[in-house]
Amino acid sequence: PHAPLVAADRPDPRKLTVLVHVKPAAGVERALLSLAAASKDEDEKEFYKARAEGAFGSGFVLVTRTDKGAKDVLVVTNRHVVDLGDRAALELADGTSLGDAEIVYSNPTYDLAILRPRTKLPVDEGFGLSRAPAKDQQIVIATGFPGLVGRPSYQTTRGYVSNESFKLDDGTRPLTYLQHTAPIDPGSSGGPLTDEAGRVLGVNTLKVRGRDSVGLAVPSRFVIDTLRAAETIESGHASDASRRQTARLACLAFIGEIGAAEPRMLVLEQM
Repeated sequence: PHAPLVAADRPDPRKLTVLVHVKPAAGVERALLSLAAASKDEDEKEFYKARAEGAFGSGFVLVTRTDKGAKDVLVVTNRHVVDLGDRAALELADGTSLGDAEIVYSNPTYDLAILRPRTKLPVDEGFGLSRAPAKDQQIVIATGFPGLVGRPSYQTTRGYVSNESFKLDDGTRPLTYLQHTAPIDPGSSGGPLTDEAGRVLGVNTLKVRGRDSVGLAVPSRFVIDTLRAAETIESGHASDASRRQTARLACLAFIGEIGAAEPRMLVLEQM
């Protein structure tokens, strides 16, 4: 089981939902700018430039209690929000900077990531996760930082569950999402989808284009799985020797895949 959560009875989304801004690592940024400069296609050029400038999305605060009774503050977001960076800058709705956060673990299957703030945040309680799965017609609230006039802007919207169990098969592994009608937009990714009491039902991840009011959220049970994995990884990285060994195995796996006769691009992307 994952560490128990310290949840507020009535969580304040403005204080517990955060803007997540990620810039690529220096080497990745240079590579993207080089690709932009070499491209003859304007759309492709703009795409590489935008990726080099970084991405922004949303996240939300969870507080866990360690075995020794101490409180541990973490931030949950989508993997695709942080996939090109090694750290993220956090900010509240009122513009207060919360400093940088380390990307502890990212899960490509569920498109979730766990961040650890590098500085102590003034938070004693975080969001709680709903113990009951969402049901059709249940009222939901989506909170996040979608872009407005080219800048991320705090937003909270209301809707209802339109499909409590939407199955999507992208060719790798069938996943179950929570489909809802609360308006979300680019930048909402990683923000919480909560019930009326403020308990997290899911993590907003996708907006379906060409349809009216179709948002998809990763159910909260997958957040629990991701928290467990992050705890296991952190405990296994307690020493310099274990971190070196993990890095060595990751490098060998990457070299082996890229040297294969037919490298699997999805696997390389996840690496």
